[in-house]
Amino acid sequence: MEKLAASNRKCRGRGQANGRGWSKLSDAGEVDSNEGSDYGSDNSFSSTVGLGIKSDISIEPQEFSGAYLVRGKEDLLQLVTRCSASTDDDYGEEMFLADYNGDCCKFRAWSPYQSKLAAALLKGIEYIQIFEGTKVMYLGAASGCSVSHLADIVGEVGIVYAVETSPWANSELLELAKRRHNVVAITEDVTLPYKYRRIVVDSVDFLFCDTLHHEQLRLLILHARHYLRPGGHFAIMLPGAQQDCVNAVNRLHAEQLEILDQISLLPFVHGQVMAVGIYNPTIHEPLIE
Repeated sequence: MEKLAASNRKCRGRGQANGRGWSKLSDAGEVDSNEGSDYGSDNSFSSTVGLGIKSDISIEPQEFSGAYLVRGKEDLLQLVTRCSASTDDDYGEEMFLADYNGDCCKFRAWSPYQSKLAAALLKGIEYIQIFEGTKVMYLGAASGCSVSHLADIVGEVGIVYAVETSPWANSELLELAKRRHNVVAITEDVTLPYKYRRIVVDSVDFLFCDTLHHEQLRLLILHARHYLRPGGHFAIMLPGAQQDCVNAVNRLHAEQLEILDQISLLPFVHGQVMAVGIYNPTIHEPLIE
């Protein structure tokens, strides 16, 4: 773990926003489920604390992904991604420069109040394994905030296929894809995955499903069959009710999608849980009763 001083003479930290993204798991407030994603509003950034330029911070790799954790005053944590100097994405997040392993690096805060993936990673979920070189498919990419952070993580040798059909989000997502060579924006009907078979040239390693579609389980199953490699991981947002989760686990199990873990995203997202798992064609275990 590298100890950093934001006022270091070699690379002076520059707070460029109002400190969004800091959180303390013990006392952060709840937000509505629609605010804990790329569909969120500015209200989703409550209970955050600004990054002091002169305060000592520490940056360490997040254990199960290519993101990083920044630890500040009073043990406040912030999830960040490391971006190239040429990155000019701006979704209102805090950006700063800091020395990391002897290099002057640019980091962007990835707020758990704006992204459900960020919330899960900040809570230490184990099976979202996205690193440099990973091929990702994101269903329900919205305007592309989370997609831009995933693009930071997977780097130039990875790729993020961002699927979104909402007209209000398409223009921003398409602009992001123009700036980022490792982002492919797909604006086809998400219920017809075969329509972008020629766009997605390889199987993906990770599939994330967070759409507003009422048949979200079916969408995950269809896309897994078309695009997720055997042994690849997936994540899906489910209603928080226990019976709904049990029903979803059984249905996915029958489609060779094995749930490995479920996690509540409280205090960041209210009323939903994230289920993560693996595509395993050899599943023969009994279903959950």
